[in-house]
Amino acid sequence: MKEDKKYKLKGFLLVLIGGLFWGTSGACGQFLFEHKGIVSTWLVPYRLLFAGVSLLLVQGFREKKKIFNVWKSKRDIIEVIIFGLIGMAGCQFTYFFAIQYSNAGTGTVLQCLATVMITAVTCITAKRRPYLLEIVAVIFAFVGAVLLATKGNLGTLQLSKEALISGLVSAGCVVVYSMEPRKLVEKHGTLTTVGWGMYIGGIVLFFLFRPYEIPVSFDSVTVLCVAVIFVLGTTVAFSMYLKGVQYIGAKKASLVGMVEPVSAALWAGIAFGTEYTIADILGFILILSTVFLCVIDKKKD
Repeated sequence: MKEDKKYKLKGFLLVLIGGLFWGTSGACGQFLFEHKGIVSTWLVPYRLLFAGVSLLLVQGFREKKKIFNVWKSKRDIIEVIIFGLIGMAGCQFTYFFAIQYSNAGTGTVLQCLATVMITAVTCITAKRRPYLLEIVAVIFAFVGAVLLATKGNLGTLQLSKEALISGLVSAGCVVVYSMEPRKLVEKHGTLTTVGWGMYIGGIVLFFLFRPYEIPVSFDSVTVLCVAVIFVLGTTVAFSMYLKGVQYIGAKKASLVGMVEPVSAALWAGIAFGTEYTIADILGFILILSTVFLCVIDKKKD
């Protein structure tokens, strides 16, 4: 019993720290966009490549040539490419693009709408009606998104179209990221699957956006923020979070992981002076509450 509690506490801490690192990296991205002239088309390709190569090197050291088994099956190849292009490249680019045109808190909270989308997909694939809590979650998500987009003034769109659309697309890509690679993870392991997904997504974005042609001026603060995003916010955060899921399960991890948008919003507000309106805060609360509603189920599928 004590050993079980020890593992649960370890899992809780791993997920908590991973979520904090994710939120911190989002705030650092906002700082780079606003004060250092860096754009998402430069940041995301390098971020994915760095994280993908790092994870594959770690897995290669542990599992040797087994990391290449994903390329031995035609079905696995198709799935890992879809995962890399949509689940990784699509998710990461639209997430930072939303931050670039809004702020870290708003971009991260919009991505949390993925929980409602995943619930909807689950209902459709399971051919069942949504539970009452799931219906309430959808209503909360819609109202929260409207508040963020209009700042409470329903007659006008206060959030830029770029931020709103990319935030919603990011949430959709999270659905693919969360649900598409299940068989790959079961067959090849989480870190190997994520590593190849990041590497593939990074390579495609690298040749698509050609970040090496985008001028970037580096100073000590820029280097620090980039290091936080690349190392802590990507490689370390993914590894810690996914390891924590093994100890406490996906549902509990999703609740603990809600520290990510809170962390992003707090960092953006305290460190970078981002101001939030009452409508923003209410929208945050409504959208974040959808995660609690979706994971608290009184029935088992």
